[in-house]
Amino acid sequence: MKKKRTIEDYQKIALDLRAATQLLYNAMQLFNRAAFSDEFLRIDRRIQKLKSRVEDEFFKEYPGQADISVFYGNEERQLSIEHGTDFINVKLTGKE
Repeated sequence: MKKKRTIEDYQKIALDLRAATQLLYNAMQLFNRAAFSDEFLRIDRRIQKLKSRVEDEFFKEYPGQADISVFYGNEERQLSIEHGTDFINVKLTGKE
């Protein structure tokens, strides 16, 4: 029997997938080479497919509590990424 994920588990997974998508977009802009654009787009499609599957599972397990903003953001769930030379810090920020 598989262990049921908690709402917090889904929130963490969604944050990871949103961060992966944003980091990929950042890398695409910095790299900016047409020869590699297909590879970046292929990775993006796979991440989006995975995000969709996880989102479907979340809504199936928590139909009354699931919130699409967990996966796509809104004013209260904005993704903030800070780059350093040897770190990347990802967090959710909200409207103050």
